[in-house]
Amino acid sequence: ATAAVAAPRRDARRRHVNRQEEERLHEEEVARREEALADEAREPETADDFERLVLESPDSSYEWIRYMAFHAANGALSEARDVATRALATIHFRKQRERRNMWVARLNLEMRYGGTGAQAAATLDALFREAVQHNDPEYMYVQRAKLHAALGADGDARHAELATHCFDAAAKRFRGSADVWYAYGRHVLLERRDVAAFNDVVQRAVAALPRREHVALLSRFAQLEFKRGDVDRGRTLFEGIVGNFPKRLDVWSVYVDMEEHAVRHRGADAAAARRLYERMCSLALSSKKMRFVLKKWARFEAAHGEPRHVDAVKRRARECVERLRSGGAGGAPHNV
Repeated sequence: ATAAVAAPRRDARRRHVNRQEEERLHEEEVARREEALADEAREPETADDFERLVLESPDSSYEWIRYMAFHAANGALSEARDVATRALATIHFRKQRERRNMWVARLNLEMRYGGTGAQAAATLDALFREAVQHNDPEYMYVQRAKLHAALGADGDARHAELATHCFDAAAKRFRGSADVWYAYGRHVLLERRDVAAFNDVVQRAVAALPRREHVALLSRFAQLEFKRGDVDRGRTLFEGIVGNFPKRLDVWSVYVDMEEHAVRHRGADAAAARRLYERMCSLALSSKKMRFVLKKWARFEAAHGEPRHVDAVKRRARECVERLRSGGAGGAPHNV
């Protein structure tokens, strides 16, 4: 009888222990999930994770695009498209930058995963027309070209050709936009590595734009050559500008900044920058502008010159002070 009574008691204790263990494990799992949710650095791993993120930040194109990429990486193109559609329906209409990001991401999705056939091309073109209707057309034309160019840089010849075609279409439609011409020139110079095509773009841009915009655009192209292309070609462009606009000290200053950049980053000889400073000091500058040039030159020589070069700048500064005190001009034909 005693054994008969003890058996149910043992079973009851065992069930109680099992329930306690289950509750403990459940509490640990709940705590683990809460900790994971609180950990903002944790990367989302499931669709539910991404749903939580876009629910918390419904106007964030960053979170929506990550959600799209999650589906695309798993081969779920239809789901990725649905996410993009939801995003555009959800993001507030005043959040124009976020909405624009989604349109660009949608184009990128079709380019990368939509296929290569005639139907895929038609789908992409239809999507692009819709994007142009809902956004700044100039921006979308350039962005489409840049997306093709990025894929072309990865070795896809078809997209490289499409990039040039899209840039050319943008330049024809927005021929009065210096930004479009610059983006086009940058593409042919850095991505196509076609100097002849780059020169053609420069000439077409100058022909299309009003004269008042020539200096700024040509200066941007010259800086591009100095930084990413050929330094000598950059010098040629700058020489053309200062030859036609000798009073533009702002251009002279950018020119000499690029010469210094070439010394620091591209192994150029400091003598070229030094000769340019000499030419700048030969201009008939006001005392304020001359001090500006001499201070820049002194800093350059302190960093890259020898003591004799530093002394030469100091000597030139004394000469300028004496000339100004005596009421003399700078000695150059162009007063700046």
